[in-house]
Amino acid sequence: MLSVALALAGPAGVPAHAQDEPRLAPVGQLVCRGSGWTLETVATLVGDRSTLVGVGHFGTLKKPRGPIHIPAEKCHFTLFDDEGHPAFTSRLRVRRIGGPAGARSASFAVDWAIFDLATPAPETALPARLELRSNRFRQQTVTLYRQVREGRGKRLARLDCTAWTERETSVLAFHDCPTRPGWSGAPITARQAGALVVLGVHAGSNEGQPSGPVFVGKLGQRMAGD
Repeated sequence: MLSVALALAGPAGVPAHAQDEPRLAPVGQLVCRGSGWTLETVATLVGDRSTLVGVGHFGTLKKPRGPIHIPAEKCHFTLFDDEGHPAFTSRLRVRRIGGPAGARSASFAVDWAIFDLATPAPETALPARLELRSNRFRQQTVTLYRQVREGRGKRLARLDCTAWTERETSVLAFHDCPTRPGWSGAPITARQAGALVVLGVHAGSNEGQPSGPVFVGKLGQRMAGD
């Protein structure tokens, strides 16, 4: 099961009364509704059961007459069980965002956000781990995840590809995963010492080249200070 494969803590990290219950993968869906629009991005439960990481443009829709902004108060986050049914939903608030809308439009390097859930996720939801300690990002094989519609439910989809930076200390990574609209916020993950960790998030494509911020160096230090 993909949800078990994504669980970064083993059974020892789950209370005894919860070990027999289905595990929930930490990758979920962030939905914002307002002004007659519905926006969907990907967000990932990290660190504890109350923290999410996603993209800074989670509530922004670009339109010819100007962008539409939906505030976080009109958004909610959902985790799904192995059968693709909603298993947990919570409202949220923004704890920290990479930069203002103008800066995010100019560079995906600041297109990230950290959220606090109004209600902690259940004990069966095992958070992912953010990699914030590295000062270097080397070319490596990565995997992106998101929930996609399948029938009346959801299925956890994955893309395997290579990610790299122009400089090892850069906070903007490029990758060759064939992403499409709806993958914004998908965690950029890799295996480290047998564990799956979140290195960054997919933010979008510039001239056909997918990219997003990776949490190395000063960016990682800034996020680790939360």
